[in-house]
Amino acid sequence: PDIRARALMAMATTSERAGDAAAALTGVRAILDLDGVPPSVMDGARILLARLDPSAVDGLVAQNPAIRAELLMGRAQKLREAGERTDARDIWVEIAEDPSVEAQTRVDASLALADLQVEDGDMEGAVKRYDSLLATAELSRDTRGRVSLGRSNALLRANRIQEAEVAFLA
Repeated sequence: PDIRARALMAMATTSERAGDAAAALTGVRAILDLDGVPPSVMDGARILLARLDPSAVDGLVAQNPAIRAELLMGRAQKLREAGERTDARDIWVEIAEDPSVEAQTRVDASLALADLQVEDGDMEGAVKRYDSLLATAELSRDTRGRVSLGRSNALLRANRIQEAEVAFLA
């Protein structure tokens, strides 16, 4: 089951990237029906299912409440891509403010909110959110880099060029 599940996951993600949602869903559903699937593959399949079929989230959460935030992150990203930005924002706010959610997932939700603010032209709000992340969150090196780069970009787009240069070089 391990090798089969990993092969199905690779095919499902490849199908999703190629824009073939039906093939991706078929692969994901096949993984969910297998026994003995490694937890990391099962989690990936659930997240992919949430991105491909947001209506499936409620059923998956009922089966495994611990994955709720990750599934909601996938749903929010799909909503954002579909232009339903307000709904995506609401989900990310819920996740970012929920102390029961894993710290890294809260950080990812806050980062998504800051990126959305940049896209909406709210550079000052985005800079404040990035600053808040940098000041309060224990960030991995990779995440700190993403936050710093996002902050620099927001400063640049706000025409705060000197600050952006300093932030970018920091």
